[in-house]
Amino acid sequence: MHIGIDITVNPDGTANAVGRYAVQKDYYSDEMFEGTEHEIQTFTIDGDEYLGYEYTSDYATYGELAEDMTNPSEQGDTIFNEFSVVKSGNPFVRTYTFNGVFANLLGEEMAEEGEDAAQYEEMANSMFKIGFTMKLPGKVKSCTGGTVGDDGVITFEISPCAETVCSAVSQEVNIPLIAGTAAAVVVIIAVIAVVAVKSRKKPEEKSPEPITDPDDEIIE
Repeated sequence: MHIGIDITVNPDGTANAVGRYAVQKDYYSDEMFEGTEHEIQTFTIDGDEYLGYEYTSDYATYGELAEDMTNPSEQGDTIFNEFSVVKSGNPFVRTYTFNGVFANLLGEEMAEEGEDAAQYEEMANSMFKIGFTMKLPGKVKSCTGGTVGDDGVITFEISPCAETVCSAVSQEVNIPLIAGTAAAVVVIIAVIAVVAVKSRKKPEEKSPEPITDPDDEIIE
């Protein structure tokens, strides 16, 4: 069984997510996804072929995204026990902070059947493939529970039989705004300089006193 979710967080406060449910081809039957309105597709995951479907959801706010992630999915699973995306900062530099706790999708039932913990985990990981990726705006500065690809996409390692803590922080620098502000400052400084030069008055030059020749004196 494969459960996957790929989330993209947009700078304008919106987000979208692609959800995916699939079963390894050798174990697939038509009854598994009976009643779904989505088209059954073939996926290749870790070199194996799966049959299932995926769907895309768009969110107007980060709050809507968080609410949907913590509600039961189409298959009745609660994907996240906790989920939040927060944008902070100023118009020049914005910070995006994600925190989440991916749910224990298998619950405690199988573990209570007497399986050794290590054997149980190995069996669960072989039976269930959980995929979770996230793309935050800007450059990822830190993340917990995952790795960052060259394209900035964070791939989290999710256990199907335990809660998984996930977090990430990214920063986005508004270069056009900074450049525009810097250019405006330069123009303002130039205008001030021109006005200052024009307003500076030159000192008045004194006319030289005429030189008189003693021979030119008038004798009365």
